[in-house]
Amino acid sequence: MKLAEYNELLNKWFKARNMQSLDPKNQLLKTFEETGELLEAIECLNIDEAADAIGDIYVCLIGLQIQLKQELWINSDYKRSNGLTPLMQQLCSLANQLSRGGTAEIGIILAFGYLEGVASKFNMNIEDCVAGAWDEIKDRKGLVIDGIFVKYNDLSEQDQAVVDMTQESLF
Repeated sequence: MKLAEYNELLNKWFKARNMQSLDPKNQLLKTFEETGELLEAIECLNIDEAADAIGDIYVCLIGLQIQLKQELWINSDYKRSNGLTPLMQQLCSLANQLSRGGTAEIGIILAFGYLEGVASKFNMNIEDCVAGAWDEIKDRKGLVIDGIFVKYNDLSEQDQAVVDMTQESLF
């Protein structure tokens, strides 16, 4: 599948879970969390975990675009530097832009490019990384609590019952 197709699936996934109007700052925090997992995987030379983290970062950035009501990333020819440092710097710049109320559109595009460059550096195909992330989340259920999506297994039994009644078939 091409990135544009995954983007459409992810767009539907975020909206089916009412995550499109959440605070984008929380989504960026999740992106930083996933970036930490990427750094750890690379430090441990665990390519499978690195591929997983790259896919998860991609999903987070798509969610950020959705929450900021931006056009979804489609240009996989926009590879940038293949180092982790530029990716981290760009994510910090995004945090700064969002804290000032900026649109961050160019910053997100650059982050996608840097992310794809990191995948390339480690001989990974970005589509494969996104495919793995999609396979992991496509059936994930949960509930938005205090502006944050909480996975089904992390919910109380009462909240799980609510999810069971409202999210039987999201697609």
